Amino acid sequence: MRAASPLVQCITNYVAMNFAANVLLATGASPAMVHSPEESGQFAVVAGALTVNIGT
Repeated sequence: MRAASPLVQCITNYVAMNFAANVLLATGASPAMVHSPEESGQFAVVAGALTVNIGT
């Protein structure tokens, strides 16, 4: 994963945001916390992966 360094769109709550970003950075990914509906669609075109956290 470090060689590919995928851009990962993260849709999560503010409580888990920092933890999720740190995990992705530690694995070699490039996290992006994009929440705006106007930006999400455009960002999905260039992102290599998506994570969605619907927990508390």
